Amino acid sequence: MNKHEFDEKLIDRVERAAERGAMEGGSGKHTRYMTYAVIVLLVLLLLGLLLFKISLDKKLNNFQQGIQSQLDMDASAETHDLVLEDEGPMGYTASDFADAVFGDPVQLKKIEVYEAKLSDAVTLTETGLGNLSIFTKTQVITYNGTATYTVDLSGLTEDSIVVDEGEKIVILTIPHAVCGTINIPSNEMVIGDTDRGWLAFGDIQMSADQMAKVETEARGRMEAKLQELNEGEAADRFATMTIWEMYQPVISSVSPEYRLSVRFAD
Repeated sequence: MNKHEFDEKLIDRVERAAERGAMEGGSGKHTRYMTYAVIVLLVLLLLGLLLFKISLDKKLNNFQQGIQSQLDMDASAETHDLVLEDEGPMGYTASDFADAVFGDPVQLKKIEVYEAKLSDAVTLTETGLGNLSIFTKTQVITYNGTATYTVDLSGLTEDSIVVDEGEKIVILTIPHAVCGTINIPSNEMVIGDTDRGWLAFGDIQMSADQMAKVETEARGRMEAKLQELNEGEAADRFATMTIWEMYQPVISSVSPEYRLSVRFAD
């Protein structure tokens, strides 16, 4: 065998060895990739099973706590703030009030200048079969309310005060008195006796929502009465006197010659 033939055989063997190595290397990489994929899949499966177990344990724990809470005994009626009805072993109806929360203190600039007392009598009617009077029940509830008028001085500025040097008058311009929500205390309600027809029995039954609607209507009638009687004008007169009594001494302390004149903004 000459040198040329030897070189060709050597090159051919080297090329075949390289091809076998490449094939074996590719197969090894594929095997490693499959192994990694199986490992990742197993890890994800284990994590899913673990999360499922945690969720199931939580639900079972909540269910057990729910059963336990339903089997617990409530405190006695005396532990509540207000007992509405106590039927002994058959249970009770009570209510509790949240603790009063004191907010940030704010300097009050609304001055109460006038109060008006009002009342409105409401007749409740409950009819029966065929609206016959013999089945009808009526009851009168009298709502007593208080309307409070205030003057808001928070919007006063330097422009609200004008000094008339010639007349020696300090002119203070204030807003008109405004009526707030009419207060109707429940302890001042007067509930009359029920007037029943011959075949009408029991008392008139009304839900809390129905009672609230009746009170809202009574409050609306009181507001209309205030407007009818021009109580706003009376409140303005009292506002003038109140503000004058507050600020005239201050003006007099600066100069006894000057007097205060209170006027209302348009």
